[in-house]
Amino acid sequence: MINNQNSRKVALIFEKAAAPLIDELAGAMPVWVIRSPENDKAADVARLNHVDVTVFFERDGESKLDTCARLLLTIDEHHQFDQITIYGALSSEIDIAICQSIGVTDIEPTDQGCRLSRPAE
Repeated sequence: MINNQNSRKVALIFEKAAAPLIDELAGAMPVWVIRSPENDKAADVARLNHVDVTVFFERDGESKLDTCARLLLTIDEHHQFDQITIYGALSSEIDIAICQSIGVTDIEPTDQGCRLSRPAE
């Protein structure tokens, strides 16, 4: 059994065709991924290997900024993280006030989105 729950890192994926990324990351850290047919299949495969992958959905009328804010609050409730790497969302699509409320002190752009960091507990 692969245990990704001890990781202090979390991946948050907004890309709808992210199966290879899910495969790459799921054994190493908790993965939260947007619902799509491809991502659902990759999440099912990961679960067969006893790896927890959380699939989230877009709410009607919800902007990416609002979706990301909702998910950051939920991830904060479920995981003790030092770092969240976000794929498919730019740092400009991140709510700074929400980040501050969950202790994030650094937002760094990456090639695929951005990385949020907070001091280790």
